[in-house]
Amino acid sequence: MNNKALSQVVTTVVFVSLALIAIGIVWAVINNVVQESVEDVDINAKCLDVGFVIDSAECTEGVSCDITITRGPGGDIINGFTVKALDVTGTDSSNVIEVPSSLPALGTGTITATSTEIPDTTGGKVVVNIYFTDSQNNNAFCSQSVEYNKPITTTTVGAPALAEVSS
Repeated sequence: MNNKALSQVVTTVVFVSLALIAIGIVWAVINNVVQESVEDVDINAKCLDVGFVIDSAECTEGVSCDITITRGPGGDIINGFTVKALDVTGTDSSNVIEVPSSLPALGTGTITATSTEIPDTTGGKVVVNIYFTDSQNNNAFCSQSVEYNKPITTTTVGAPALAEVSS
């Protein structure tokens, strides 16, 4: 038996095995990076497809705030909203509140936040953002948000409600 020939075969098998292992490691790293990028692009595309407006933001002093939102046509069903209140100067006056909600296209919904979640907001504004759930069941927040450009209406508890006058 020729030991030199057997040694060359073993060496070749070892080198081929090492090359295959190295290719597998490189493939795993590249595949992971590509999959994460694909999911980011998918979430951003979903965000661009969803349009919504804030119809109203009304608070009852010391009780709660109701923010009414209407979805536009198209896009996937969202998984929730984030709400943040700004005071009159535009400074954050509340924590960001996450509100799970599956508002379908052309749907209207109301987000209710307590007065501890959104403190005194008289004359302030509300900023709403949406999020989807990614493949790992984490919330993926959209980068664009919608601001309610009218001052928040605040009603004092016990005060009579203002009547609308129609013409």
